[in-house]
Amino acid sequence: MSDSDKNQDRPLFSSGIARGESFRALVDEISVQVLEGLGGKNVDLAFFFVTPHFQGHYKAIQESLQKKLKAHVLLGCTAISIIGKDQEVERDPAMSLFAAHLPGVKKIPFWLKQQELDELSSPQKCREFFGLSESEKPAFFILPDPFTFDVNLFMDFAAKAYPGAPVIGGMASGAQEPGGNILFWSEGVCDQGAVGVALTGNVFVSPMVSQGCRPFGEPAVITGAQENIILSLAGRPALEYLEETYRRASAKDQVLARNALFIGAVADEYKQYPKRGDFVIRNVIGLDRDSGALAISDYVQVGETVQFHVRDAETAHEDLETLCEHQKVRTDLPESHRDPKAALIFSCNGRGSSMFKTRHHDVSTVHSHLGKFPTAGFFCAGELGPIGSRNFMHSFTASIAFFYEK
Repeated sequence: MSDSDKNQDRPLFSSGIARGESFRALVDEISVQVLEGLGGKNVDLAFFFVTPHFQGHYKAIQESLQKKLKAHVLLGCTAISIIGKDQEVERDPAMSLFAAHLPGVKKIPFWLKQQELDELSSPQKCREFFGLSESEKPAFFILPDPFTFDVNLFMDFAAKAYPGAPVIGGMASGAQEPGGNILFWSEGVCDQGAVGVALTGNVFVSPMVSQGCRPFGEPAVITGAQENIILSLAGRPALEYLEETYRRASAKDQVLARNALFIGAVADEYKQYPKRGDFVIRNVIGLDRDSGALAISDYVQVGETVQFHVRDAETAHEDLETLCEHQKVRTDLPESHRDPKAALIFSCNGRGSSMFKTRHHDVSTVHSHLGKFPTAGFFCAGELGPIGSRNFMHSFTASIAFFYEK
Protein backbone atom coordinates (compact mmCIF):
# COMPACT_ATOMS: atom_id res chain seq x y z
CA MET A 1 0.00 0.00 0.00
CA SER A 2 1.39 3.43 -0.96
CA ASP A 3 1.70 6.34 1.48
CA SER A 4 -1.16 8.11 -0.32
CA ASP A 5 -3.40 5.07 0.13
CA LYS A 6 -2.55 4.92 3.83
CA ASN A 7 -3.36 8.62 4.26
CA GLN A 8 -6.83 8.05 2.79
CA ASP A 9 -7.63 5.75 5.72
CA ARG A 10 -6.59 8.23 8.39
CA PRO A 11 -8.83 10.59 10.32
CA LEU A 12 -8.41 14.28 9.54
CA PHE A 13 -9.41 17.26 11.69
CA SER A 14 -9.80 20.98 11.22
CA SER A 15 -11.04 23.94 13.26
CA GLY A 16 -11.95 27.57 12.73
CA ILE A 17 -12.98 30.63 14.70
CA ALA A 18 -14.34 34.03 13.73
CA ARG A 19 -15.57 37.08 15.60
CA GLY A 20 -17.84 39.91 14.49
CA GLU A 21 -21.48 40.94 14.38
CA SER A 22 -22.58 39.64 10.97
CA PHE A 23 -23.64 36.01 11.36
CA ARG A 24 -23.50 35.41 7.60
CA ALA A 25 -19.92 36.68 7.38
CA LEU A 26 -18.89 34.54 10.38
CA VAL A 27 -20.48 31.38 8.96
CA ASP A 28 -18.67 31.99 5.66
CA GLU A 29 -15.35 32.60 7.40
CA ILE A 30 -15.33 29.55 9.67
CA SER A 31 -16.63 27.28 6.90
CA VAL A 32 -13.77 28.30 4.61
CA GLN A 33 -11.20 27.79 7.38
CA VAL A 34 -12.46 24.32 8.21
CA LEU A 35 -13.02 23.03 4.68
CA GLU A 36 -9.56 24.18 3.61
CA GLY A 37 -8.11 22.36 6.61
CA LEU A 38 -9.77 19.11 5.53
CA GLY A 39 -8.41 19.42 1.99
CA GLY A 40 -11.62 18.41 0.26
CA LYS A 41 -12.43 15.45 2.48
CA ASN A 42 -16.02 14.85 3.55
CA VAL A 43 -17.17 16.29 6.88
CA ASP A 44 -18.27 13.28 8.90
CA LEU A 45 -18.61 15.10 12.23
CA ALA A 46 -18.79 18.79 13.13
CA PHE A 47 -19.16 20.66 16.42
CA PHE A 48 -20.35 24.26 16.34
CA PHE A 49 -20.43 26.83 19.16
CA VAL A 50 -21.95 30.30 18.97
CA THR A 51 -22.34 33.15 21.44
CA PRO A 52 -25.87 34.40 22.27
CA HIS A 53 -25.41 37.67 20.37
CA PHE A 54 -27.09 36.09 17.33
CA GLN A 55 -30.45 35.36 18.93
CA GLY A 56 -33.17 35.21 16.31
CA HIS A 57 -30.79 33.91 13.64
CA TYR A 58 -29.98 30.45 15.00
CA LYS A 59 -32.09 28.55 12.46
CA ALA A 60 -30.58 30.49 9.56
CA ILE A 61 -27.09 29.87 10.96
CA GLN A 62 -27.72 26.13 11.23
CA GLU A 63 -29.15 25.89 7.71
CA SER A 64 -26.33 27.92 6.17
CA LEU A 65 -23.65 25.97 8.00
CA GLN A 66 -25.12 22.60 7.07
CA LYS A 67 -25.45 23.68 3.44
CA LYS A 68 -21.77 24.62 3.29
CA LEU A 69 -20.40 21.66 5.25
CA LYS A 70 -22.79 18.90 4.17
CA ALA A 71 -21.86 17.31 7.49
CA HIS A 72 -23.02 13.79 8.20
CA VAL A 73 -23.35 14.79 11.88
CA LEU A 74 -23.59 18.42 13.03
CA LEU A 75 -23.85 19.26 16.74
CA GLY A 76 -23.51 22.45 18.74
CA CYS A 77 -24.90 24.88 21.28
CA THR A 78 -24.99 28.48 22.40
CA ALA A 79 -22.25 29.48 24.84
CA ILE A 80 -21.32 32.59 26.79
CA SER A 81 -17.72 32.34 25.49
CA ILE A 82 -16.07 30.07 22.94
CA ILE A 83 -12.76 28.41 22.11
CA GLY A 84 -11.27 27.86 18.67
CA LYS A 85 -7.85 27.16 17.20
CA ASP A 86 -5.55 29.00 19.65
CA GLN A 87 -8.05 31.53 21.00
CA GLU A 88 -10.62 31.94 23.74
CA VAL A 89 -13.17 34.63 22.86
CA GLU A 90 -14.86 35.77 26.05
CA ARG A 91 -18.30 37.40 25.92
CA ASP A 92 -17.83 38.95 22.47
CA PRO A 93 -19.86 37.88 19.41
CA ALA A 94 -18.09 34.92 17.82
CA MET A 95 -18.45 31.43 16.36
CA SER A 96 -16.23 28.37 16.57
CA LEU A 97 -16.28 25.26 14.37
CA PHE A 98 -14.59 21.85 14.64
CA ALA A 99 -14.82 19.29 11.86
CA ALA A 100 -13.52 15.78 11.32
CA HIS A 101 -13.21 13.31 8.47
CA LEU A 102 -13.51 9.93 10.19
CA PRO A 103 -13.17 6.91 7.91
CA GLY A 104 -14.00 3.65 9.64
CA VAL A 105 -15.81 5.38 12.51
CA LYS A 106 -19.44 4.65 13.36
CA LYS A 107 -21.30 7.82 14.38
CA ILE A 108 -24.63 7.63 16.19
CA PRO A 109 -26.08 11.16 16.60
CA PHE A 110 -28.96 11.80 18.97
CA TRP A 111 -31.30 14.43 20.30
CA LEU A 112 -32.80 13.32 23.60
CA LYS A 113 -35.60 15.03 25.48
CA GLN A 114 -36.03 14.31 29.18
CA GLN A 115 -39.10 12.14 28.65
CA GLU A 116 -37.21 9.99 26.14
CA LEU A 117 -34.25 9.72 28.51
CA ASP A 118 -36.52 8.45 31.28
CA GLU A 119 -37.51 5.54 29.05
CA LEU A 120 -33.89 4.30 28.67
CA SER A 121 -33.91 2.88 32.18
CA SER A 122 -32.53 -0.56 31.35
CA PRO A 123 -29.18 -1.35 29.70
CA GLN A 124 -31.02 -3.22 26.95
CA LYS A 125 -33.24 -0.24 26.11
CA CYS A 126 -30.20 2.01 26.09
CA ARG A 127 -28.30 -0.26 23.71
CA GLU A 128 -31.34 -0.53 21.45
CA PHE A 129 -31.66 3.26 21.32
CA PHE A 130 -28.06 3.73 20.22
CA GLY A 131 -27.90 0.60 18.13
CA LEU A 132 -24.56 -0.31 19.67
CA SER A 133 -23.50 -3.43 21.50
CA GLU A 134 -21.56 -3.27 24.76
CA SER A 135 -18.50 -4.70 23.01
CA GLU A 136 -18.31 -1.73 20.61
CA LYS A 137 -17.13 0.46 23.53
CA PRO A 138 -18.37 3.85 22.35
CA ALA A 139 -17.24 7.28 23.51
CA PHE A 140 -20.11 9.70 24.12
CA PHE A 141 -20.07 13.44 23.42
CA ILE A 142 -23.05 15.32 24.79
CA LEU A 143 -24.20 18.96 24.92
CA PRO A 144 -27.13 19.24 27.36
CA ASP A 145 -29.36 22.15 28.26
CA PRO A 146 -28.87 22.54 32.04
CA PHE A 147 -32.52 23.47 32.67
CA THR A 148 -34.33 20.64 30.87
CA PHE A 149 -32.08 17.58 30.96
CA ASP A 150 -30.83 15.36 33.79
CA VAL A 151 -27.31 14.63 32.59
CA ASN A 152 -26.48 12.63 35.74
CA LEU A 153 -29.26 10.21 34.83
CA PHE A 154 -27.84 9.95 31.31
CA MET A 155 -24.39 9.13 32.67
CA ASP A 156 -25.90 6.53 35.01
CA PHE A 157 -27.74 4.80 32.15
CA ALA A 158 -24.67 4.95 29.88
CA ALA A 159 -22.48 3.42 32.60
CA LYS A 160 -24.84 0.46 33.00
CA ALA A 161 -25.20 -0.15 29.27
CA TYR A 162 -21.55 0.53 28.35
CA PRO A 163 -19.31 0.10 31.42
CA GLY A 164 -16.24 2.30 31.25
CA ALA A 165 -17.46 4.36 28.28
CA PRO A 166 -16.42 8.02 28.64
CA VAL A 167 -19.08 10.73 28.57
CA ILE A 168 -17.50 14.06 27.59
CA GLY A 169 -19.00 17.46 26.95
CA GLY A 170 -20.42 20.54 28.58
CA MET A 171 -23.67 22.19 29.58
CA ALA A 172 -24.87 24.95 27.25
CA SER A 173 -24.16 28.34 28.81
CA GLY A 174 -25.78 30.88 26.54
CA ALA A 175 -28.74 31.66 28.83
CA GLN A 176 -29.78 31.75 32.47
CA GLU A 177 -33.34 30.47 32.14
CA PRO A 178 -35.21 27.61 30.46
CA GLY A 179 -35.75 28.07 26.74
CA GLY A 180 -32.82 30.45 26.33
CA ASN A 181 -30.18 27.97 25.24
CA ILE A 182 -30.22 26.63 21.70
CA LEU A 183 -28.89 23.22 20.71
CA PHE A 184 -27.87 22.55 17.11
CA TRP A 185 -27.97 19.27 15.28
CA SER A 186 -28.03 18.06 11.70
CA GLU A 187 -31.80 18.37 11.31
CA GLY A 188 -32.36 21.74 12.96
CA VAL A 189 -32.32 23.55 16.29
CA CYS A 190 -34.04 22.90 19.63
CA ASP A 191 -34.25 24.54 23.04
CA GLN A 192 -34.48 21.55 25.36
CA GLY A 193 -32.91 18.18 26.13
CA ALA A 194 -29.45 17.27 24.88
CA VAL A 195 -27.74 16.64 21.57
CA GLY A 196 -24.81 14.31 21.23
CA VAL A 197 -23.04 11.56 19.36
CA ALA A 198 -21.65 8.12 20.16
CA LEU A 199 -18.39 7.28 18.38
CA THR A 200 -16.83 3.87 17.92
CA GLY A 201 -14.32 2.47 15.47
CA ASN A 202 -11.17 3.81 13.85
CA VAL A 203 -10.38 6.68 16.25
CA PHE A 204 -9.25 6.75 19.87
CA VAL A 205 -10.76 9.32 22.22
CA SER A 206 -8.75 10.07 25.36
CA PRO A 207 -10.48 12.20 28.02
CA MET A 208 -8.64 14.40 30.51
CA VAL A 209 -10.27 16.34 33.36
CA SER A 210 -8.32 19.11 35.08
CA GLN A 211 -10.18 20.06 38.25
CA GLY A 212 -7.66 22.71 39.24
CA CYS A 213 -7.38 21.66 42.87
CA ARG A 214 -4.71 20.19 45.10
CA PRO A 215 -5.20 18.29 48.35
CA PHE A 216 -4.09 19.38 51.79
CA GLY A 217 -4.09 17.34 54.96
CA GLU A 218 -4.50 13.57 54.79
CA PRO A 219 -7.21 11.31 53.31
CA ALA A 220 -9.88 10.20 55.79
CA VAL A 221 -12.76 7.73 55.72
CA ILE A 222 -16.30 8.98 56.24
CA THR A 223 -17.62 7.25 59.36
CA GLY A 224 -20.94 9.08 59.60
CA ALA A 225 -23.08 10.54 56.81
CA GLN A 226 -26.61 11.47 55.82
CA GLU A 227 -27.39 12.48 52.24
CA ASN A 228 -24.98 15.39 51.54
CA ILE A 229 -23.97 15.82 55.20
CA ILE A 230 -20.67 14.45 56.53
CA LEU A 231 -21.20 13.81 60.23
CA SER A 232 -17.84 12.31 61.11
CA LEU A 233 -14.42 11.65 59.61
CA ALA A 234 -12.09 8.96 60.93
CA GLY A 235 -14.42 8.49 63.91
CA ARG A 236 -14.37 12.18 64.90
CA PRO A 237 -16.83 15.02 64.25
CA ALA A 238 -16.18 16.26 60.73
CA LEU A 239 -15.69 19.88 61.78
CA GLU A 240 -13.20 18.87 64.47
CA TYR A 241 -11.23 16.90 61.86
CA LEU A 242 -11.30 19.90 59.50
CA GLU A 243 -10.12 22.33 62.18
CA GLU A 244 -7.15 20.12 63.02
CA THR A 245 -6.29 19.80 59.32
CA TYR A 246 -6.49 23.57 58.98
CA ARG A 247 -4.16 24.18 61.94
CA ARG A 248 -1.53 21.93 60.38
CA ALA A 249 -1.78 23.52 56.92
CA SER A 250 0.61 26.12 55.54
CA ALA A 251 -0.28 29.80 55.85
CA LYS A 252 -1.05 29.94 52.13
CA ASP A 253 -3.40 26.96 52.28
CA GLN A 254 -5.12 28.44 55.32
CA VAL A 255 -5.89 31.60 53.34
CA LEU A 256 -7.18 29.58 50.38
CA ALA A 257 -9.30 27.36 52.64
CA ARG A 258 -10.91 30.41 54.25
CA ASN A 259 -11.86 31.81 50.84
CA ALA A 260 -13.07 28.58 49.20
CA LEU A 261 -12.88 25.10 50.67
CA PHE A 262 -13.36 21.94 48.65
CA ILE A 263 -13.49 18.26 49.43
CA GLY A 264 -12.57 15.42 47.11
CA ALA A 265 -14.04 11.92 47.16
CA VAL A 266 -11.84 9.13 45.81
CA ALA A 267 -13.26 7.95 42.48
CA ASP A 268 -11.75 4.46 42.82
CA GLU A 269 -11.94 3.07 46.35
CA TYR A 270 -9.65 0.21 45.33
CA LYS A 271 -6.74 2.65 44.89
CA GLN A 272 -4.59 2.16 47.98
CA TYR A 273 -2.73 5.47 47.88
CA PRO A 274 -4.96 8.10 46.23
CA LYS A 275 -3.16 11.17 44.94
CA ARG A 276 -3.97 14.43 43.22
CA GLY A 277 -6.29 13.76 40.29
CA ASP A 278 -7.86 10.66 41.88
CA PHE A 279 -10.56 12.70 43.64
CA VAL A 280 -13.90 14.05 42.45
CA ILE A 281 -13.97 17.62 43.74
CA ARG A 282 -17.05 19.08 45.41
CA ASN A 283 -17.72 22.32 47.32
CA VAL A 284 -18.01 22.50 51.09
CA ILE A 285 -21.21 24.56 51.32
CA GLY A 286 -21.88 24.76 55.06
CA LEU A 287 -20.96 23.71 58.57
CA ASP A 288 -22.80 23.26 61.87
CA ARG A 289 -20.76 24.01 64.98
CA ASP A 290 -23.36 22.42 67.27
CA SER A 291 -23.26 19.01 65.60
CA GLY A 292 -19.78 19.30 64.05
CA ALA A 293 -21.17 18.33 60.62
CA LEU A 294 -20.18 19.54 57.15
CA ALA A 295 -22.50 19.95 54.17
CA ILE A 296 -21.09 19.43 50.67
CA SER A 297 -22.49 19.77 47.15
CA ASP A 298 -23.03 16.04 46.55
CA TYR A 299 -24.35 12.94 48.26
CA VAL A 300 -21.87 10.94 50.35
CA GLN A 301 -21.79 7.52 51.97
CA VAL A 302 -20.15 5.94 54.97
CA GLY A 303 -16.93 4.25 53.91
CA GLU A 304 -15.94 6.75 51.21
CA THR A 305 -12.43 8.15 51.35
CA VAL A 306 -12.22 11.95 51.15
CA GLN A 307 -9.60 14.67 51.44
CA PHE A 308 -9.86 18.45 51.71
CA HIS A 309 -8.69 20.50 48.72
CA VAL A 310 -7.92 24.12 47.83
CA ARG A 311 -7.94 25.96 44.51
CA ASP A 312 -6.45 29.14 43.07
CA ALA A 313 -5.21 30.27 39.67
CA GLU A 314 -1.68 29.02 40.33
CA THR A 315 -2.95 25.59 41.39
CA ALA A 316 -5.32 25.36 38.43
CA HIS A 317 -2.51 26.24 36.01
CA GLU A 318 -0.16 23.72 37.61
CA ASP A 319 -2.84 21.00 37.51
CA LEU A 320 -3.51 21.49 33.80
CA GLU A 321 0.21 21.50 33.00
CA THR A 322 0.79 18.32 35.01
CA LEU A 323 -2.05 16.46 33.31
CA CYS A 324 -0.86 17.56 29.87
CA GLU A 325 2.59 16.17 30.64
CA HIS A 326 1.00 12.88 31.72
CA GLN A 327 -0.94 12.84 28.47
CA LYS A 328 2.34 12.84 26.53
CA VAL A 329 3.46 9.51 28.00
CA ARG A 330 0.31 7.40 27.72
CA THR A 331 1.17 3.72 27.80
CA ASP A 332 -2.07 2.55 26.15
CA LEU A 333 -1.05 3.97 22.75
CA PRO A 334 1.77 2.95 20.39
CA GLU A 335 4.67 5.38 20.67
CA SER A 336 4.19 6.43 17.03
CA HIS A 337 0.59 7.46 17.76
CA ARG A 338 1.03 9.44 20.99
CA ASP A 339 0.64 12.88 19.43
CA PRO A 340 -2.95 14.16 19.59
CA LYS A 341 -4.52 14.94 16.23
CA ALA A 342 -7.20 17.25 17.63
CA ALA A 343 -8.98 18.26 20.83
CA LEU A 344 -12.33 19.50 22.09
CA ILE A 345 -12.07 21.66 25.23
CA PHE A 346 -14.98 22.16 27.61
CA SER A 347 -13.94 24.79 30.17
CA CYS A 348 -15.94 26.18 33.07
CA ASN A 349 -17.32 29.67 32.52
CA GLY A 350 -15.58 30.60 35.80
CA ARG A 351 -12.18 29.99 34.24
CA GLY A 352 -10.73 32.14 31.48
CA SER A 353 -9.41 35.61 32.24
CA SER A 354 -11.58 35.93 35.37
CA MET A 355 -9.52 33.15 37.00
CA PHE A 356 -6.13 33.43 35.32
CA LYS A 357 -6.01 37.19 34.60
CA THR A 358 -4.76 36.38 31.12
CA ARG A 359 -6.62 35.34 27.99
CA HIS A 360 -6.48 32.03 26.13
CA HIS A 361 -5.15 30.17 29.18
CA ASP A 362 -6.53 26.66 28.72
CA VAL A 363 -6.06 26.34 24.97
CA SER A 364 -2.57 27.89 25.02
CA THR A 365 -1.47 25.63 27.90
CA VAL A 366 -2.66 22.53 26.04
CA HIS A 367 -0.87 23.58 22.85
CA SER A 368 2.35 24.56 24.61
CA HIS A 369 2.69 21.10 26.13
CA LEU A 370 1.21 18.85 23.44
CA GLY A 371 1.76 20.76 20.20
CA LYS A 372 -0.50 22.65 17.80
CA PHE A 373 -3.53 20.80 16.41
CA PRO A 374 -7.15 21.64 15.52
CA THR A 375 -8.99 22.69 18.66
CA ALA A 376 -12.43 24.02 19.54
CA GLY A 377 -14.80 24.19 22.48
CA PHE A 378 -16.67 26.55 24.77
CA PHE A 379 -17.10 27.84 28.31
CA CYS A 380 -19.72 25.68 30.00
CA ALA A 381 -22.27 25.84 32.80
CA GLY A 382 -20.95 22.46 33.99
CA GLU A 383 -18.35 20.16 32.46
CA LEU A 384 -18.61 16.41 31.85
CA GLY A 385 -15.82 13.88 31.94
CA PRO A 386 -14.50 10.80 33.70
CA ILE A 387 -12.37 10.52 36.81
CA GLY A 388 -11.04 6.98 36.82
CA SER A 389 -13.67 4.77 35.20
CA ARG A 390 -16.71 6.85 36.26
CA ASN A 391 -18.23 9.90 34.60
CA PHE A 392 -19.13 13.03 36.58
CA MET A 393 -20.40 16.56 36.14
CA HIS A 394 -17.81 19.06 37.36
CA SER A 395 -17.39 22.76 37.99
CA PHE A 396 -14.35 25.03 37.49
CA THR A 397 -12.73 22.29 35.41
CA ALA A 398 -11.33 21.92 31.93
CA SER A 399 -12.65 18.66 30.50
CA ILE A 400 -10.75 17.83 27.33
CA ALA A 401 -11.18 15.12 24.71
CA PHE A 402 -8.06 14.31 22.70
CA PHE A 403 -8.39 12.47 19.39
CA TYR A 404 -5.71 10.00 18.33
CA GLU A 405 -5.15 7.67 15.44
CA LYS A 406 -6.09 4.20 16.54
